[in-house]
Amino acid sequence: GEALSSHASAALASARIAGAGERLLEMTIAHATTRTQFGRPLGAFQAVQHQLAVMAEEVAAARLAAGIGFGGVDFAARRSAIAKLRCSEAADVIAATAHQLHGAIGATADHDLHLWTTELRRLQRLHGSAADWAARLGHMMATSAEQAGGVGRSLIDGF
Repeated sequence: GEALSSHASAALASARIAGAGERLLEMTIAHATTRTQFGRPLGAFQAVQHQLAVMAEEVAAARLAAGIGFGGVDFAARRSAIAKLRCSEAADVIAATAHQLHGAIGATADHDLHLWTTELRRLQRLHGSAADWAARLGHMMATSAEQAGGVGRSLIDGF
């Protein structure tokens, strides 16, 4: 039905966000390894290493969330909402960090970074923004809590 299609599309967009995030991480690590600043590779600086670690955490979170979206024989509304929400949140950090560490080269036609981040941003908005999915998930949880007789029972039985 229409609802299943919406949830399947959201899960698919989440998986594509996770995949694009992985590619952006690979590109950013390669850039930080080859680009030198003050006679050292950019990746040798602790601040850059920290940003790469945060980026890697967000990519891992997106992969896990995308897996939740596909975690069953169907595309359950709650799993799809969780996947789309978390992947969309991760996309913000991933894109911002990639551009920050690439500097101006990432915005030029000479580098593919802008193509990947443009696609990442498109996927974020596809089938609804993170705020839309947060509202949907909140409504699902509230409805489930009412039906189960309390929030605690809803969270335990919800998955």
